[in-house]
Amino acid sequence: MITIFSSCYQNVEGCLDTFATNFDVGADNECNDCCVFPAVRLEIEAKNDTASYTISDTIINNLGHEFKILEAKFYLSGFTIHDGGKIYNNSRKINDSITNKLILDNVMFLRVQDKSVSVPGFKYFGKPDTIKFVIGLNDSMRSGKFLQVEASHPLSTRNVIQDTTSGRTALGTIKWANITNGITDTVSTLFVDAPFFYPQVITNIPSNRLGTDVIIKMIADYAILFRDIKPELNAKSAEAIFRKNISEFLYVK
Repeated sequence: MITIFSSCYQNVEGCLDTFATNFDVGADNECNDCCVFPAVRLEIEAKNDTASYTISDTIINNLGHEFKILEAKFYLSGFTIHDGGKIYNNSRKINDSITNKLILDNVMFLRVQDKSVSVPGFKYFGKPDTIKFVIGLNDSMRSGKFLQVEASHPLSTRNVIQDTTSGRTALGTIKWANITNGITDTVSTLFVDAPFFYPQVITNIPSNRLGTDVIIKMIADYAILFRDIKPELNAKSAEAIFRKNISEFLYVK
């Protein structure tokens, strides 16, 4: 008697793009939109001058005034990788419900409590010459409405930083308490006027391997953000000083 054994092989579906973080060498068939591409990731160390900083700490600025940050949140957007004359954008897009056009989804929040923030979707590996982004939003993001994004997205209806009176989208917001001389006075500043963004150019970036994130170690120094702020300033007067400091408080470690 002859016994014949047979088995039915099932093809494996997976990501077959070698640039992806989830590239599956054992897959037979390409999956449908399952590939995840590397991110530009900022690893953030919060500082209060030379000391580490948490949101519960007191900031003593260069004028000797004392403040506590109750909330600080800024948009970071427009991330591009520059290497050998080529510019690499991320592949993720979102739909503007006003114009019905797709724009690059390369925006994130930077908050005091964030130790790492990232924009995924870059088909890139190597050693970049520079990485460019802005603190704030470009015109298409600032003027658009993004009703189809996930609720957790920085530009969703739930999360968008917006002036409720004018409906304008802001580049960020700071809510702080002045505690100088034992007096607590809470002030909120919303950045809705021009300029709407502050360009950043990062150099000396480490290489990343195929399928891994581009990592930049940065410092957010909140003592710099509060440089020259005085207790007697109202929200509008403080905004002009904060704007001078915004482009300097975030820098490469």
